[in-house]
Amino acid sequence: MKRLIIILFTSILFAQSQGIAISINPNGGLSALTMMTGVSGSLFDPTFYYVHKFGKIKFEPAVGFIGVNQESDYGDTKMSIMTIGLGLLMQKSDTTGLSPYYGLRVVRTTISQEDDEDSDSESVNSLAPVYGLEYYVNKHFSISGELQLNYFKPEEDEDGGSFTQTEIMSKLFFRFYFK
Repeated sequence: MKRLIIILFTSILFAQSQGIAISINPNGGLSALTMMTGVSGSLFDPTFYYVHKFGKIKFEPAVGFIGVNQESDYGDTKMSIMTIGLGLLMQKSDTTGLSPYYGLRVVRTTISQEDDEDSDSESVNSLAPVYGLEYYVNKHFSISGELQLNYFKPEEDEDGGSFTQTEIMSKLFFRFYFK
């Protein structure tokens, strides 16, 4: 674990280009999580990324969080959804204009729910090969569309049961580069 942290901080220092990104899922998606929580899939976005670019390779750690508090005559409910992920992408070119890219994203989402009577927490792991097109407006800003083939696998529940789900999802990215 220490080696991974050292590599991450070293990569931040030597990245040719750094920036931030935000992704929006225009069609909701994450239907497995929607079934588990009863919360609309569109609430799982936006996700924020820190972009490290080394020539044609991008390394994108990601984090997303949402909290929902619901008050009703039947009691209060609190839900939080925390997403942590990592993307490794290979780009065809890195100049102004349209540039295709492909890669892999790994995500862990933890959903915690608490009401007046009890609390529960579940985690879902996702692995997604991705393909996208990034349009560089200039050297500091780009817009891209990404297609993901998500493979979801929640952790086993108390009864030992589990399921998997495969889903195609699209995302819209806005990237802002500093260097």
